[in-house]
Amino acid sequence: MAKKRKPVLVTSALLQTSDVGCYSTWRILQYPEDTVFEAYKVSRSDGRSPIYPEARPILICKRGAKLVVRNANTRMFQDCARGVNVATFDWCYRTYLFINNGYKCWLVRFTGKDIAAIPTFDRGKFCLFRGHVVRRVKLNKYGKETK
Repeated sequence: MAKKRKPVLVTSALLQTSDVGCYSTWRILQYPEDTVFEAYKVSRSDGRSPIYPEARPILICKRGAKLVVRNANTRMFQDCARGVNVATFDWCYRTYLFINNGYKCWLVRFTGKDIAAIPTFDRGKFCLFRGHVVRRVKLNKYGKETK
């Protein structure tokens, strides 16, 4: 029986490029496509997107939810487009959670083949075709995760 591997937490280092042969690619894409990753997603208090709450399909974050957007944006030059947008914890914290206007943070699990696009100019956020909400991440007033 194969040993189950622990999910890889996406950090900004994995979203940087590195030279492979004669071209550059994101480090995250150098993993086998069946590798399981975890990243963070921010939602309003009702579980919807903080920016586009009425975007179709409506994605509602809650524990155990499967978030799927079959026609997610695959263009790396477009930020905040159609898809399941996730990010590193750093990006989520400095963009939304620092101001703490009732936003929630969620841990989302996905595989390498679920990645739709990684914008070239945004170090921290990227887009998925699908992801599975594992749990809510609760933070203390210092931005550290609490159990």
